[in-house]
Amino acid sequence: MEKQPLIPILNEGDIRIAVALASSVLEAQETLFIRQSLLSDRQWAAVPQPLDDEAEGARSARIADVIASTGHPECLAVCVSDESGNAINQRHYLVSTTPAGISALMRVRAHVIPYVLVPRDLSFVLAFCDEIYLAAGPRGFVEAVLATDIGKARQRFERFVAQWSDYLGGPASYLIAVKDHYSGFDGIVGVAKP
Repeated sequence: MEKQPLIPILNEGDIRIAVALASSVLEAQETLFIRQSLLSDRQWAAVPQPLDDEAEGARSARIADVIASTGHPECLAVCVSDESGNAINQRHYLVSTTPAGISALMRVRAHVIPYVLVPRDLSFVLAFCDEIYLAAGPRGFVEAVLATDIGKARQRFERFVAQWSDYLGGPASYLIAVKDHYSGFDGIVGVAKP
């Protein structure tokens, strides 16, 4: 019998553990803002990307393959917050790190629900919010998730920010803040953030 790709976490104690785990990596319950101290301490790369430039199935399969290569058969998908910052009343899941599991999470996330996907050992973080996702972890992991090198990924996100700024008729301040938050976190050992 095949394991369910997305299993709701229903036990309140397990929910509190999942929320605490995700909250330990985030700044003030902001889905796309991972603590810079965590990134620096672990010498991680962290790069945001638009969700609109690739077919969902191909992205889900690639992300599942990369996570599987790290030895994590499942991860926690934690709904970060609602408008009041109250994550405890949202849906959280145990996600099979298969293409079916990642695709199922993408369908849930498609309802504009922000999620952080983390393994229990916090060896990487993936965050999904609106039309953006973020890959954070060792440089090789991030580049594999994004299917490109860090520099090209940053350029792609800068073009996305510029397109939204043009569409809005002014600066897309949230997207600019996300871009700026991660500039310099390239996962290169011994290179300090500017």
